[in-house]
Amino acid sequence: MTQQDIYNIIAEKDNAELKDKVTDKVTDNQKIIINEIAKNNRITTQELSNILQISLRKTKENIAKLKTMGFLQRIGPAKSGYWQIIEPDTKENSQ
Repeated sequence: MTQQDIYNIIAEKDNAELKDKVTDKVTDNQKIIINEIAKNNRITTQELSNILQISLRKTKENIAKLKTMGFLQRIGPAKSGYWQIIEPDTKENSQ
């Protein structure tokens, strides 16, 4: 077993633990929101609402919760801005 193999095993374990921590904190709809924003950071709340098949109000509530938890932020104005996903490591370092 090489040093790189050992590093890969440790990295996989760390990623799995981190993923578990994040998954415990967010709902299924919030996970979908994060995944869709990762694909297209200029997606609208209406488009997210259509994908989730929930009301626009509930979509905005889920986004607000993600922002409060520090996983998501909006950069720029409503029409020409974009979403930014805040990685858990980045969030911890900024506090």
